[in-house]
Amino acid sequence: MGLFDIVFAGAAEMYAQAEKDVAAAVKDLGESAPVAIPGTAYFLATIYAYLGKKVTTVGEMKDALADIKAKMTSDQRLKDVFDSGAGTLMAAEIIEACKYARDPEPYKDTV
Repeated sequence: MGLFDIVFAGAAEMYAQAEKDVAAAVKDLGESAPVAIPGTAYFLATIYAYLGKKVTTVGEMKDALADIKAKMTSDQRLKDVFDSGAGTLMAAEIIEACKYARDPEPYKDTV
């Protein structure tokens, strides 16, 4: 397995987890539930930076998944590796936002 394949596999895994977490959040909280990561000023900052989308609800997060997936191409070119890396960052941000949507202090018991 080459380096590009490792990047693409990791990106696909992270995206699948984000998709799963968003589906659970939609089911449990509803699409109008607010999402935010405390201490950030720009909605979900990574998604806002890469896609220019303000994500403030679970439904908007669900909609952003399609745009993230579109960036995650897997042609054997450096541009695709970078775009998949950006998609991985955005998927990770969604995973974190789902945690905060459920609990404003998801890490309070881990310290």
